[in-house]
Amino acid sequence: HDHIVNEAFIKTYDGTQVPPGTVTKYAGHSLIQFTHILPGAIWAGAIPFQLHPTMRQTYRKVHRVSGYAFLTSSILMAIGILVILARDLTFHNDYPSHIPPADDAELLQMKTSITVLTGWFVYTALAAVVKARTKDFEAH
Repeated sequence: HDHIVNEAFIKTYDGTQVPPGTVTKYAGHSLIQFTHILPGAIWAGAIPFQLHPTMRQTYRKVHRVSGYAFLTSSILMAIGILVILARDLTFHNDYPSHIPPADDAELLQMKTSITVLTGWFVYTALAAVVKARTKDFEAH
């Protein structure tokens, strides 16, 4: 994996693409890889089974199972976001030559916003499961 990333992003970087540090910044951060990156792939894979009406109606068991995968991956990704914040690996560090450094007030606002949105993300995922389990499919 590291060889592919090195060849595809680092050796070819000319300043017009995403900075290589954005792609490689979680290398060596296993906790983030397993609580944000991996669950993100599961979450993205579950989306069609959660949102597409025909998939939901035709494949109800797949919808239910992928819903629990969606919920679990959502919670894991939220934990990963908190770890990213704690380790100061947020996006504002990815572009040091393109944007001015954030001051303390901006960092507080960013971290507060991300934390609140992460909490809301988890809340809505849990609320959807509660509504489904109580057979309130309209609200689900």
